[in-house]
Amino acid sequence: MQLLNDQTKSANQHSLKSERKSERMKSMKKLISIILAVAVIFALNITAFAGGFITDESAMSTGAKADPPYAAAADDNAILKENKAYELYANSTRAIYSVSVTPVRQIVGYYCGPASSYILLKTLGINVQSTTRYLYFFCADESDSNCPYSSVNHTHYKSYTSPQITLADSMGTDYNGTGMSSMKTVINNRQSIHDYSLTRVPSNVNQANSLKTKLMSTFDANSPCILWVEARLLNEYSGHNFGGHYILANSLNTTSNTIGIVDPNYYTPISTTYTESVNTVLSAIWDDGNSGNIIWCSE
Repeated sequence: MQLLNDQTKSANQHSLKSERKSERMKSMKKLISIILAVAVIFALNITAFAGGFITDESAMSTGAKADPPYAAAADDNAILKENKAYELYANSTRAIYSVSVTPVRQIVGYYCGPASSYILLKTLGINVQSTTRYLYFFCADESDSNCPYSSVNHTHYKSYTSPQITLADSMGTDYNGTGMSSMKTVINNRQSIHDYSLTRVPSNVNQANSLKTKLMSTFDANSPCILWVEARLLNEYSGHNFGGHYILANSLNTTSNTIGIVDPNYYTPISTTYTESVNTVLSAIWDDGNSGNIIWCSE
């Protein structure tokens, strides 16, 4: 009888140990699953930020970088400005809106933000002092062995003297590029002629009036707009695989429904000035659903 009790007790203890081991294994698997999920989410976020939300890893970014999600209502009464612009221009019958702009190419591969901002400030007659510095063209410690775009004719590392460096320093530009909110802040800090806003125009052809009224308002204030686009979707970039990029708009023809573009791209096969249809620009506008994608103003 005692032997049977001992055997039963031993079996129960073994069963209890097995159950505890099984529970520990389940808990460990759940913990590992949670850790892996968090790691994947974190990696995706880092990749999206570092790459400027480029949808094709082979696409060349020229320095456009995503900002944290913005709130239009908090951006200098941007909603009130948009409503005013719509009231003024929604029923306009003018054929041409334009402002004269002098093109400038960005000096290195990630400087489309400073270059675009410099062109805008130069159009307003604002002087930006030059800074001299040695810069790598695409990435840190660039050489023949690690250059990401070796087919582009350029010098890996050399000295530059340019107002773009001065603006890049104040905008926090890095090898990933420049965020539009930093660009808007620096532009507003460097002049008092206009109060520029950063807002979002959805990448949708049904948003033509939203885009055109902002262009009309800005051109009538004798200023270009800055747009964030996926460059390869523009007709000018046919055959050239570029991703996030900042360009300027400086004219609107409401009869032909076209927009004049001033492009700071360093890549010389791309023209510094060209024309795109309104629908093409709307399709190319970089819209992640959160970030502002146009810097504009009103009189």
